[in-house]
This record gives sequence, structure tokens and C-alpha cells, in this order.
Amino acid sequence: MNYEFDSEIYDILTDGNQDIHFILEYPESIIDILNQSHSDVLIAEKPSDYNTKYQVTFIEEIELTEAELAKIEDNISGFNLLIADSEKDIIAQFIDLYGYNQYDAEKSNNTYLD
Repeated sequence: MNYEFDSEIYDILTDGNQDIHFILEYPESIIDILNQSHSDVLIAEKPSDYNTKYQVTFIEEIELTEAELAKIEDNISGFNLLIADSEKDIIAQFIDLYGYNQYDAEKSNNTYLD
């Protein structure tokens, strides 16, 4: 997934050159398939030069039945990205990664409120 965080989160994460941790939170309805509520913690690329756009890849290799795959696809909007600081305290989250990555301000019916 590609992600972008705002300058406030950037400032928190760059304070003291700390590690950023990412955790993929799974929808409650598929925890029985994955046998856990979230992914392993990944250490992300360190932010630098006020660049706030990055990319992270989560890979989980498991064998699935057709029914299990269908259940995951049916719940695709329930995945969330948690961002944690060097102490692994959650400081931000992206809710509904599928919707977040599919959003296009030019084409979407969503409205931005200032």
C-alpha cells in the first residue's frame, strides 16, 4: 500500500530519529481465518527531507479455501493500518485501507470538509 501522513505525524515520528512501526489490523469477521487480530509489526522506512509519502508491503502466505478467500474479499474494507512510534504506542491509524487507497478526489463522490 502507499500511504501519506500529515506533517504533525511526521514531526512526531522524526523526533529523535525513531523507528516507525506498522501493524495491519484485520477485520473481526476474518480473525478466525488468520488466527490473529493483526499482522506482525513491520519497521517502516525512516521519514526524511519532509517527504510524507511512503510505501509498505505486508505479505502473509497461508493456504485458503475458496470460501475463506471469498470471506476475506467480502470484508476487504475492514482492514486498518496502525502507525506506532519507537515504543510501539499507536499514534495514528488509517481506517478502511481499501477505501483509503481507492479514494480519488477527482472522481469520488466523497466531499472534503475544511
